Amino acid sequence: MFKNLLVSLFIVCGASVSHAALGGQWTGWGEWTFDGAGTHCDVMTLSFKESANKVQRIKGKFDCGMVALDLPPQDLIRNGNELSIDGEVVGSVDGNRYVWIEPYSPTVRVKTDITVDGLHMDYKEIWYGTDDVVIYVITGRLFTQGQ
Repeated sequence: MFKNLLVSLFIVCGASVSHAALGGQWTGWGEWTFDGAGTHCDVMTLSFKESANKVQRIKGKFDCGMVALDLPPQDLIRNGNELSIDGEVVGSVDGNRYVWIEPYSPTVRVKTDITVDGLHMDYKEIWYGTDDVVIYVITGRLFTQGQ
């Protein structure tokens, strides 16, 4: 009986550790590249909330010296592994990886690709213009204490 209890505890605790959650306050650093040249981002911050049916970007700010970016709030409705904005499927969740594409303007769209591993994430944002020309690539490594 004691052995079964230990096995059950291991399974429950192991399952909670293996699921990396996006929710919480994230802080780190990264790089912003444009046309092959880059600048270091000394401070990158992101804030997310996550539930069974929604992924919310609360806010974000990238301070990259000569350029900076404030990320607005964005609600992504989660239906199983699909992510939607305004009823249109724009991305997916696959375990600890979140990928979606959102419009920035009529001619620019932004692909966000996040992989969460415990208390850190690898972040990548690719800005595309017309004809899928890459405008910017922003990458970062951010850390959290959890939600």
